[in-house]
Amino acid sequence: MKYKLLAIIVATAVLVIMVGCTPSITTTPTPTPSPTQTPTQSSQNQQPIQVISVLEPPQTPNPGGGIVEITLKNVANEPVVSLAAILTIRGPFNYDFDVTPSHPLLPGNSISAQLRLIGPNDGFGGGIPYSVTINGTLQSGATFAYTWEPIEVVSVLDTYKTGQTVNPGGPEIEITLKNAAVEPVVSLAATLDLLSIPATSGLRRSWNYAFEVTPSNPLLPGNSIGSKVRLIGGGFGGSLPYSVTINGTLQSGVTFAYTWEPTK
Repeated sequence: MKYKLLAIIVATAVLVIMVGCTPSITTTPTPTPSPTQTPTQSSQNQQPIQVISVLEPPQTPNPGGGIVEITLKNVANEPVVSLAAILTIRGPFNYDFDVTPSHPLLPGNSISAQLRLIGPNDGFGGGIPYSVTINGTLQSGATFAYTWEPIEVVSVLDTYKTGQTVNPGGPEIEITLKNAAVEPVVSLAATLDLLSIPATSGLRRSWNYAFEVTPSNPLLPGNSIGSKVRLIGGGFGGSLPYSVTINGTLQSGVTFAYTWEPTK
């Protein structure tokens, strides 16, 4: 009996020691790997649709208005399932492209749409400014909408500095433009319009800017260029409204012309 009681005491003691010495297990969650960050590109380069051309195809003159064809290319990595564009030139003209979920525009493919610009807004070419607004849907459901403008206005500045002699002829204004497209620009020009001067006043309100951009000296993507003109008889600054009309040609032959105004 004595030995049986001793055995029970020893077994109890061992059990207590084992319970007290049970190791504490801490579970550490496996860290979730952070996603790879893709370098942010400019908004122009992120767009899924590239403008190939905006032109008047060969046609018989029509008093109702000329036909203008827009050709767009899918530069995304997935199909486009809906696509439309608005050509704004003295007014909007809506273009519909034959792109549907059952007939998508596949990556790398191009598509064209033609429209006769009927009415008082039918003028095209000859340096008349225009813009192309593009909108659509990718197969993933993502939508896009943006206005195609291959040239970015960096600054429109009076070059006068403190200490310089004021020129009574008018201020010297420098316009700096940047190539925001994905290909070189081979010709570039701009016109500065002082909107505070009424068009019917008979006073000069426009000044033309020439940029040193040619096929042999193109403006490469991401690069900027400036041009200065003295506004003889004109005023600038003091919150006076103005606009800059830009026109030129990309290396691929695509022409562009549109009007930019500073954000109010």
